[in-house]
Amino acid sequence: MTAVTALRTLAHRDGRADAWRAAIPRSPLIRNAAALMLNTVVSSGLGLVYWLVAARLYPARDVGRDSAVLSALVAVSSVAQLNLAVALPRLLPAARDQARSLVTATYLTNLGAGLLVGLVFTRVVPYLSPQLAFLRDDGGLVFTVAIVLWGMFSLQDSVLIGLRRSRWVPVDNAAFGVVKLVAAGGLAVLAPRHGIYWSWIVAALLLVVPVNLLIYRRLLPAASAPGLGSVLGTLRAGGLVRYMAFDYGASLLRLAYVSFIPLFVVTRLGNVTNAYFFMALTIALALDALGLAMGTSLTVEAAHDEGALGTLSRQALQRLAWLLGPAVLCTLVFAPTILSAFGGAYGERGAMLLRLLALATIPRTLLNVYAAVLRVQRAGPELLLIQAAVLLIGVVCSVALIGPTGADGVAVAWLVAHGLVAVAVAPRLLRHLKTPQRLSGATRGAP
Repeated sequence: MTAVTALRTLAHRDGRADAWRAAIPRSPLIRNAAALMLNTVVSSGLGLVYWLVAARLYPARDVGRDSAVLSALVAVSSVAQLNLAVALPRLLPAARDQARSLVTATYLTNLGAGLLVGLVFTRVVPYLSPQLAFLRDDGGLVFTVAIVLWGMFSLQDSVLIGLRRSRWVPVDNAAFGVVKLVAAGGLAVLAPRHGIYWSWIVAALLLVVPVNLLIYRRLLPAASAPGLGSVLGTLRAGGLVRYMAFDYGASLLRLAYVSFIPLFVVTRLGNVTNAYFFMALTIALALDALGLAMGTSLTVEAAHDEGALGTLSRQALQRLAWLLGPAVLCTLVFAPTILSAFGGAYGERGAMLLRLLALATIPRTLLNVYAAVLRVQRAGPELLLIQAAVLLIGVVCSVALIGPTGADGVAVAWLVAHGLVAVAVAPRLLRHLKTPQRLSGATRGAP
């Protein structure tokens, strides 16, 4: 008798067949979270391979410069998305048969805002940062188009998640990682000065069209949907428009801090130091992505059944404890070995950075889960307050510590900022987790 058969027999003998079935990760929460975590593993693995290859093919100064440019691209694009990439998993369940109109309106909003924000950015920021001076001329037009393109690439994943089709997300990002890697190798010969930057643009361009064909032809309802006015009326009636405004502000503050770090380091300590810092930050953010994946799945599933929010939150934290505990511990122990894959200097100069940033994954995960809870509850003001506190503490500590301790001080500031805010919100999260709430059949089973 196999172990699985024995457990099934025991469950039936005790009259706990339901408990046996509940132990199998078949719920939408766990299934979609598993798909998003697989996406994290695939994306992070391919991302690490990409930066490993880039570190070998390109000088450290080019890695440092282009990594800062890409950070700016992602940040500016996220601003132009008006937080819709974060909000769509919450909004699409509420839109129901109006999903097609909502998705189309989201893409059009990204187009208009991306062109406007890109124009402003490329006319102002290059004069403030010499590292971005190439954006003043033709590079500015390419950067502006890339803002819109990256916005669509980000939004399409959010559409898939909101439609509860998360299994397509790792496929999309795996293809992006492979194409980006191949492009980086080719551009090292054809366009070595900005090959890293261009490889991301080429890969995103080649993925946007096929994925959106899948969304519009197969995943969205085929019937003609109501207009945008009807969509906005539905969202406004549920208080979601007001929540979106606060959530957008919170996301801007979160993005500002993540984007501030590499730009701050490259400005104060130079391209080479930022290369070491950026690699450590990339690995730490890969760990964070596991918590973000679970938080996103929690948002989608609880939006479908708000009465199950407490139960789903407890499930999410239990799974994350089992996953992230060993991952963080291994990173703390093997940090020099992990970074040495990028070259000896990365392991020597980035080990402490990686340890500090990885340790911060624990409070960041608690904040990610609590943010999902607040999004389902439409508690936008509290979301905004949390991110404002993290940004304020992080920036003040970074400015104070970078002088005497260098890049390590910026990593300490990252840990302190998230740790203090996590401790502050922990009592509220615990009270929420202890609240008895139901788990409906719709939440337990597949849609």
